[in-house]
Amino acid sequence: MARQRGEAQAYNVNRKLKPSWELGKQADAMRKNIESEFAKLRQYLRDEEKVLMGKIKKKEDHILQQLEDNLKAVSTERAMLNERIMEIQQRMTMKDAEILKVSRRCTSERCPDMPSGKG
Repeated sequence: MARQRGEAQAYNVNRKLKPSWELGKQADAMRKNIESEFAKLRQYLRDEEKVLMGKIKKKEDHILQQLEDNLKAVSTERAMLNERIMEIQQRMTMKDAEILKVSRRCTSERCPDMPSGKG
């Protein structure tokens, strides 16, 4: 009878230990599952970061290209304006020189080339 009682107690202890062992096993499985899910999330975020950084780089390159194109256009326009200014200045200088030539020809007598008719 004592032997049966000892076996019964051992059975009860084993029954109590088994659930705690199973809980430990379940906890390990949950831990591994959580680690696996977080690893997947980290990889997803790394992939998304690469995609977004690629889009930003592409947009940045596009904007830089537009800026370079605009700079070229402004430089071309500036060069054209400078040429036009030089042409105008040359014309103004030529007109001044022509006026001076006419003025030198005129003396105190009437000067028909001058608008006022006087020298």
